[in-house]
Amino acid sequence: MAQQEKRLIGSLYGSANTPVDIPKLVDLFKTGRLPLHKLLGERYELSAINEAYAALSRGATGRVVIIPDGAVSGRPRARRD
Repeated sequence: MAQQEKRLIGSLYGSANTPVDIPKLVDLFKTGRLPLHKLLGERYELSAINEAYAALSRGATGRVVIIPDGAVSGRPRARRD
């Protein structure tokens, strides 16, 4: 690293000012100007974790959400919003 003049720089929340930025992000979400749901892919219960990894491997989804078994009653094991 030294011979190539490279530096190692740490990052915590992208160097954000969290006491200021997090409330702004929450407000943007609440007012519908930050559509976080569009960032999520399929939802899988924990018991379907292998199916979730298979979907990621196939490139079927960019992100998955793993939900504890039984936490989502009445929903199928995998679904798309």
